[in-house]
Order: sequence, then C-alpha cells, then structure tokens
Amino acid sequence: MQGDFNSYGMQGDSNSFGMQGGSNSYGMQGDFNDYGMQGDFNSYGMQGDSNDYDMQGDSNGYDMQGDINGYDMQEDFNGYDMQ
Repeated sequence: MQGDFNSYGMQGDSNSFGMQGGSNSYGMQGDFNDYGMQGDFNSYGMQGDSNDYDMQGDSNGYDMQGDINGYDMQEDFNGYDMQ
C-alpha cells in the first residue's frame, strides 16, 4: 500500500484495519474510537454507504476506498494485492 502501514492499514499511519489517518482499530480517516467512523454508519461501515468492513466507498468484504473485493485496497485488485 501507498505508505507506512501496519496490518491491513492503508494510506497513512494507522493501526489494524485503520485507513487514512491516526485511527484505532477499524477506525478510518480521523480520531475515532473502536469501529467508530466519521458519520452515521452501520456495523463496521465507514464514511459512506458501505456494508460490513467497507470503507470510503461501495466495497464489499474488507475493501477500502474503491470498488474492491477481498482484502484489496485503493484500486481494482483481487486477493491481497496492493498498488
């Protein structure tokens, strides 16, 4: 992924499954508490209409920031592929 990340973290210094900012577990793009996201979301949803574990876009599974499947991040990837 595009930067220093820890497990499954994308685009920034994040902790497990954290994306794009200083976040705690499953937190995205800002200071959040566990599973908290910048807005009204459903379980594990972040910053938009997303389903389980989706972040910042219409994604499924552990997808982040785009139409991605599996553990894909930030592009159209499959599997554990990253940019």
